[in-house]
Amino acid sequence: MTSSKYRVEQLETTRSTTLHVNPTFPDLKEKVAILTALPLLQTNVTIPQMLTSNPVNKYSNFKCIARIKDFEAYRTWYTVKCSKCGRKLDEEEDGYACIDHENIDPKFSYCVNASIIDDTTTTKVVFFNEAMTDMLKISCKKMVIEGANKDTFVIPHELATHIGKLKLFDLTMKKDRGIIVNKATDIAAEQHLNTHGPTQKPLTITPITPDPKNVSLKRSRPDTLGASNENSEPKHQKTTN
Repeated sequence: MTSSKYRVEQLETTRSTTLHVNPTFPDLKEKVAILTALPLLQTNVTIPQMLTSNPVNKYSNFKCIARIKDFEAYRTWYTVKCSKCGRKLDEEEDGYACIDHENIDPKFSYCVNASIIDDTTTTKVVFFNEAMTDMLKISCKKMVIEGANKDTFVIPHELATHIGKLKLFDLTMKKDRGIIVNKATDIAAEQHLNTHGPTQKPLTITPITPDPKNVSLKRSRPDTLGASNENSEPKHQKTTN
């Protein structure tokens, strides 16, 4: 949000941002009108319902109950940038250095690409720093430095433990169909059922069906035609007096 007369303030464009305004800026009414026109969060939707929706504005917001299927290990899960110019930094022998500035404080930020799944399908999403920090309850810098997780292509154990857990996702879908996670909150399966009623199926990932051609699943064939199985119960013979 900006003001033409007062100091410029920059806010992150996520649904988690809360703004409390009291002073009467000259252009406040215009800004309030823009914010008021934004669509409210919808009730919970499935992934296909979200993907097939038609965004009216630049961003559309959804709530979806799903699980994290996996994290994309072939893409880096964090970035390090210069605190003064925002240039991406690479680690050197004596630490992180910027070619344009000295005495910097490197800024570590999560940027994790993942897939989420519900009972219907999967889709790709991105966790940026605020959402991932909220979910893990640990800053990116601590995760990298104190947790000894400097390899940008190796997903830390702390992230992997969230795979498969049922979560309520607060999502933003851009016009290019890219999906950003604003918040991911753990929920219990019982809570999911209580919220959606007894007719709602619990969210499950369908197990793999065993291959019927597997030899171990077939019955053993008798050695001779008409021979009885050793494990079968003996037939009772009819006796006569």
